[in-house]
Amino acid sequence: MNNTDRQFLNLFHNEFKNTFKQENISKRHNLFNLINGDLFYPLKLWPHKYITMFWKKPISDRETFELFLFFIGNGGSPQAIAEWILTSQAWTNENRKIEKRSRQLDFIFNNKDGKSNDWFYFDLHHQDYRFLNGIKRSC
Repeated sequence: MNNTDRQFLNLFHNEFKNTFKQENISKRHNLFNLINGDLFYPLKLWPHKYITMFWKKPISDRETFELFLFFIGNGGSPQAIAEWILTSQAWTNENRKIEKRSRQLDFIFNNKDGKSNDWFYFDLHHQDYRFLNGIKRSC
């Protein structure tokens, strides 16, 4: 595995491993301002399920997976949502959980192309579920 395969793990080690909760609150405030209508669709357009996941602290494995796919599937920046998810982990007070979440984000990001026929997200434009390859998912 090279450095590009571990971009979110590197982000954890470089930016989040030794930060304090107050610093993460400040980062989250700045990220929220970017995510909410600047880099991505405003939260008021998101389904309630994803808004709930977005605000949860800390976010679970399943929620991380769903929120990350929702964000990147709709054209959002993987870096921005990864930082949001990692800062949500500050409320665990355990670096190993933040590192685990970083590894999970790397796994999802590095396997999204190979799983584009299997992994799906809610598409905000079409208002339905789509696989990462863009094909509509029949529920």
